[in-house]
Amino acid sequence: MIKNSLYLFMLGLCFGSGPCAVSCGPALVTYVTGAQRSLRSSLLIYSLFSLGRTLVYFVFTAIIFIFGKPIFDKLSAGMVRYFLSAGGVFFILSGAWLIINQVRSKPDCISQTKNSRHNGFLPAACLGLIFGFLPCTPLVSVLSYIFLLAKNLIQALVYCFSFSIGTFFSALLILAIGAGSFNQFLTKKPELYRRITGIISGLVLTFIGVNFIMNAVRRYAP
Repeated sequence: MIKNSLYLFMLGLCFGSGPCAVSCGPALVTYVTGAQRSLRSSLLIYSLFSLGRTLVYFVFTAIIFIFGKPIFDKLSAGMVRYFLSAGGVFFILSGAWLIINQVRSKPDCISQTKNSRHNGFLPAACLGLIFGFLPCTPLVSVLSYIFLLAKNLIQALVYCFSFSIGTFFSALLILAIGAGSFNQFLTKKPELYRRITGIISGLVLTFIGVNFIMNAVRRYAP
């Protein structure tokens, strides 16, 4: 069991530095940069994002182990359209929030900035849930492999946890640290640079949201 757990941890590192970095990286980095948090807060956002994905992985693992892969395939195929649409709406709202937050913020209102630093943590967890509920082919393969390795549900969840820890300590973590460091760099620049960066990030998130909705309509239209 320990050997398999280590193997799945390494698999999580590869997965998080490959397919996951490509699919989740742009949205995650854009959100962290647009929210303009400190490095510490950026790491907290990333942790909540990873927690959201891990919870979904646990649910998927339990479904596959209890009901079998055919049931999981039917459920995921039927739900992808709705999660794409919900994800699109979420990204559009997040982008609008970033833009409005930058437009309405006052350069001399320091207390307002401090009070708003803790906003956006819940959306980070929702972001992880959304990406977790959009299972890609590599992820489904990993979960199917866990199904073959595990002898019981507890063991399957342990393997899933090992895989999730691996995805946490991957290239996505480096991207989150980079975005947090960039935010600290912005704090030394004039307010105009920070506002421009926040607005651009909001526009990018809005574009991602529109793309999600268009994909849901185009791929899964009746």
